[in-house]
Amino acid sequence: IQGLPNDIYSLIDSIKTAKDLCDALEKQMRGFEYAEQDRKAAILYEYVTFKVIEGEQLLDTYLRYLQVINDLKKCGYKKDNYELNYKFLNNLQLEWKQHESEESDDKDISDLKKITTLLAKAFNQRKFYSKPTNNNLKTSSTSQFANKKQEFVKSDDKKVEKKNDEKKQDMSKVKCYNCKKEGHFSKDCKKAKVK
Repeated sequence: IQGLPNDIYSLIDSIKTAKDLCDALEKQMRGFEYAEQDRKAAILYEYVTFKVIEGEQLLDTYLRYLQVINDLKKCGYKKDNYELNYKFLNNLQLEWKQHESEESDDKDISDLKKITTLLAKAFNQRKFYSKPTNNNLKTSSTSQFANKKQEFVKSDDKKVEKKNDEKKQDMSKVKCYNCKKEGHFSKDCKKAKVK
């Protein structure tokens, strides 16, 4: 209610129930039934008598026509796109009609011929081969880096490369900090943890 104009708010501020308030607000914002019919008739008349203004840019004409079409749809009138497009093109100024027909006939056909000849030449000059693919191999971001050597950086900023053929750590030399025995880590220890 706070966003209403003052003149409308002053007409509905004394209404007590929400239903009556909504009904009164709808009447004020949309008008009565006769005003609605007048609005529909005015929009239909604007559509029927739509003409291009002398010297108006094509984009401005189209935007004005689009506004009329949107108003028609809001009022419930349904026109198919063919009829709407035909009416717009039929109302174009004579200079736009001539410009459109000259360009579309000569330029479009010559451009199309040029494009098709270039495509034919390019296709005939090159032989297109497709590389055989193995569907069993999965390509993902991890598999691209799986075969590369990993680099580790020490605290003294020297790079140490891990060799691909380097063997795993000898587990017999590993000592458990939990049970003090060799051969496993403390996280793998089977004895109860000492605190």
